[in-house]
Amino acid sequence: MRRLASFPLSATLPCPLRLLHGAAFVLFTLLTLLTIGGCAPARDPHAALLRQLDDGLARVETVQGLLDITQGPVTLNQEFWLQRPSFLRTETESGPGAFQGVIVALNHREGWVYSPALNLVTVVDRSNYTPVLAGEAGAGSSLERLPADVRRAVEAGYPIHKAGNETLAGRRTDHWEISVPAGDAAFPAGPLHVWLDTKYAYPLALRDASGREIRFRSVDFNAAIDPLVFEFVPPPGALVQRVEPGD
Repeated sequence: MRRLASFPLSATLPCPLRLLHGAAFVLFTLLTLLTIGGCAPARDPHAALLRQLDDGLARVETVQGLLDITQGPVTLNQEFWLQRPSFLRTETESGPGAFQGVIVALNHREGWVYSPALNLVTVVDRSNYTPVLAGEAGAGSSLERLPADVRRAVEAGYPIHKAGNETLAGRRTDHWEISVPAGDAAFPAGPLHVWLDTKYAYPLALRDASGREIRFRSVDFNAAIDPLVFEFVPPPGALVQRVEPGD
């Protein structure tokens, strides 16, 4: 039997057919790659943001700066000191008369709130402080709880969206939008905008659905703070009112 000579497939096809054969092969390869890519699991933005929060906040020891708190037509300009985990002081430099000069000083033993307008100092025992006591006068501060509240909203799985990057208080931030459902303990239902410091993941600005805004004008991380900043001595003649948590 005579053996037939073998030729490559491309050699037996006319030129136009060879071109079609090559194009079909390229198309098949692209479809395969797209199919494989489409099957790859999508990156979970919640897990990534939680890692950013945990890694960044773990590097924060102290925070101090100037910030504004706005609710409707009222704006409070405050000086701010924080030493994690349980030391905070704010002094209201300007705002409506009832808030002018108000001082909040929190440490691991006591919480102090001084109102010059009332000439009243409220003192609360913080030695057994828990977030359950957050509503007690002088027991805690929303600024103290803010990083933990933002983290909890992310951990709860509320829808999140990264809106971009912006510079605030001279620092680069990541702008996130969180859709808060009804019933959240810390934030009203609706869009919550948070600007997190890119390096430390600390909230440098926040705007919630009620219109409340918190924004740092200047901020410094991990600078030494005199421990006496977190103590308070009532001015002479001020009425001191001690409140036991739960009363």
